[in-house]
Amino acid sequence: MGYHPSYRYSEVKSMAMNDSQNKKQQVLIMGGGIGGLCAALTLAELNIPVLLVEKSSAVGGILNQLDQQFPNDHCGICRMLPMVNREDGFQFCARRGIFQEKITVMTRTMVTSVSGTPGRFSASLEETFAGIDAEKCTLCGACMECCPVEVPDDFNAGLSCRKAVYQPVPFGINPSPVIDWGHCTQCGACVEACAEGAIFLEDKTRNFQIEGIAGMIYAGGVELTDPRDFDVYGFGVFPNVVTATGFERLLSSSGPFSGKPVRPSDGKPIGKIAWIQCVGSRNIMIGADFCSSACCM
Repeated sequence: MGYHPSYRYSEVKSMAMNDSQNKKQQVLIMGGGIGGLCAALTLAELNIPVLLVEKSSAVGGILNQLDQQFPNDHCGICRMLPMVNREDGFQFCARRGIFQEKITVMTRTMVTSVSGTPGRFSASLEETFAGIDAEKCTLCGACMECCPVEVPDDFNAGLSCRKAVYQPVPFGINPSPVIDWGHCTQCGACVEACAEGAIFLEDKTRNFQIEGIAGMIYAGGVELTDPRDFDVYGFGVFPNVVTATGFERLLSSSGPFSGKPVRPSDGKPIGKIAWIQCVGSRNIMIGADFCSSACCM
């Protein structure tokens, strides 16, 4: 089964629920970050079908933005290895794809309501179309080149811009571009540029129901603090004040500066760095007296 960006309700229902070779009920996981992926892989190793839904256009969460991690400079994605059968190893690079037939991934999908009892849940889901047929797309990039709209790129923490049609994660599991309906002007330039006829400018959603859910896991992920809320550090005022995530993207080989330690303001080499930890955490004045546990990893 695995990952397919264009699965619809009928396909998910027939593959994930009516599998005559596996009569186990599936588990619904809400959230495709590192926690949700780890849970999905663990359940799949136990031969339990999983439907993994993620509201954004890509799975992987914040780890997609972290290029290298202490202490051995790996990307960190493979830290989501299953909690069972680890001794057998994991033969695939998890950043390149989820090669597990028990897992069905649906991006741009949200759970809107849940009903039922333990062992017999049902869930209502809403899927937003990407606007691009991933099966027809050849990744030529013509649509992104001709798009006249530019907005700050959240993936690069605002250090660069992207188009209204863009790749959410350049090296992600599904590399096909998607359309940002919030910024798309419906000008039609991308439709004309696409030789494969893979683009349709319809901001549509589809609501559907999933039955026969044995259990559910909520893996909500993290939400980054906006330092501008505190108005004391100069973030958003001085271009060389960046967040920790922004600094990660600045140093990343896949980032806007190709891994060179330069200042965003003028592109010159960084001379000195002042590092402020725990912005938004461990501060009773803002009602956050806790450690966020992941910021300084």
